[in-house]
Amino acid sequence: MSTIALIAIHWSLSEHHIDFSPKGLETYLSAFGNYKALFTGTIAVCSVYFGLQRVKVSEEANREKIKQDYFNEWKTIIQVRAAEVDKNDKFMLREIVKIRHSLYNDLYALKFQIINKTKLTEIFDKHLKSRVRFFEEQNDKHIGMGGAYPDENYSYSFNAFLFIFWGMIDKGYDNLGQDLKEIYLENMDSNRFIDKANYKIALQNYRP
Repeated sequence: MSTIALIAIHWSLSEHHIDFSPKGLETYLSAFGNYKALFTGTIAVCSVYFGLQRVKVSEEANREKIKQDYFNEWKTIIQVRAAEVDKNDKFMLREIVKIRHSLYNDLYALKFQIINKTKLTEIFDKHLKSRVRFFEEQNDKHIGMGGAYPDENYSYSFNAFLFIFWGMIDKGYDNLGQDLKEIYLENMDSNRFIDKANYKIALQNYRP
């Protein structure tokens, strides 16, 4: 509306000879008087708009700061937990670090709560599925035992992984641990050496 008013003013003034004399300037400025409220309102609206934009930018910056601060805390928790299981799983943290930011962003969006198996599977498949075999096969005990398994439900690295994973979230559903183990086992080597007798022999000969 202000733009239309400006066009109307100049259209009207074009019918008169306006110069830069005091009288001409007075005539020019007086032509705006009829639209004083409109122009004042326009300036006010623009001021409010840009003010809101500044507030929005400030709020976004504050949210990002809070997110970054929480990330630093989250990262520390994982590092502390990984240090506690470092004896046999020295390379687990190294692999987690590679996907740390993207994993954090997805967990942050979920408010660090995994409420069902569907969400657990989504997170696991996206970030961790491809690393299960590495976790398992780089476990020191797995290497020392020659990769022998007593049964199909056994894992050398899962307990350490579960301990670290619980540190990544604030809340999980009741059966999360069992579901996570099921998913984890499904992504281990399907041709792994499963023989209870050989496992017992390997265990007797194993020296940490």
